Amino acid sequence: MSISMSELEIIGHSMPSMGGRVDVAIATKLDGRVEAALAARRTAGRIEAWAARLTRFSPASDLSVLNEHEGALASVRPTLAAVLGWARVAQERSEGVVDATMLDARLAAESGDDPEPSLGRGWSLAPAGRLTVVERQSDFDFDLDGLAKGWIADRAADLLHGWPGVAVDADGDIAIHADPGVEWLVEIADPRADDDQDPPLATLRLTGGDGWSRSYGVATSGTSVHRWQLEGGRRAHHLIDRRTRRPADTDVVQATVVAPSAREAEMFAKSAVILGSHRAHEFLARSSAHAAVLLLECDDLVALPGTERWLA
Repeated sequence: MSISMSELEIIGHSMPSMGGRVDVAIATKLDGRVEAALAARRTAGRIEAWAARLTRFSPASDLSVLNEHEGALASVRPTLAAVLGWARVAQERSEGVVDATMLDARLAAESGDDPEPSLGRGWSLAPAGRLTVVERQSDFDFDLDGLAKGWIADRAADLLHGWPGVAVDADGDIAIHADPGVEWLVEIADPRADDDQDPPLATLRLTGGDGWSRSYGVATSGTSVHRWQLEGGRRAHHLIDRRTRRPADTDVVQATVVAPSAREAEMFAKSAVILGSHRAHEFLARSSAHAAVLLLECDDLVALPGTERWLA
């Protein structure tokens, strides 16, 4: 990422997190360098704390404790409750494509096993003081993954309101704030490239403004990163089609979406890949996505109408 304002400087902090990297970048005037550096490090620390509560790879996380809980009712703390609340909204707004209850299908795909049939996975949230009660109608585990990353990026960027420009990249899900006159440039990587020196598929220009127009989200999803080969040469990836409970049979290799928030961009991008190009175009056209760039298996590059005004 880069910023176009010559009188501003980017101060950032990077760290490994969530299976990848997190970058917190703050655009500041020269006399704000020290304060910006402290703010970036503090925000990175908050991100690490949220990620520790939401990961499924630590038995001590709030998510793992919920998944291990026996019984229909379980109480969860505010951070996990907030992300589960977004998961419910995301499922509705993605028309059922994004589903946080398919961990078993994802694990089956990774091992090459046949997925278990879906036996009705209704669940609900109810406030109970500072805690929230999760009620599951059957025995299943939650997998928040990208849902959590988008939420974390937005939440972290919100902590940094007041700076001329903010960009929080939570392992590919990017939340951006920008004042009038500030522009962030975000490159869309080409998954076919052999190294980082190859040109990007495109470069997005995100221009700052007032109110809603000063906040954006950018996210990329695809089948080229979390991909593996099973016995017999079969290929699989991590994006599960809720209808088949198997890796999506799709012609979209990668989708990048610009939306009002990182969590929305992540949800739209993931949905676009799972749906395939034809259904994805219809879905994105009626969504709140600002722009989208899709790379297809045939090497065609397809953009949502209006995307051209977001390109550098």
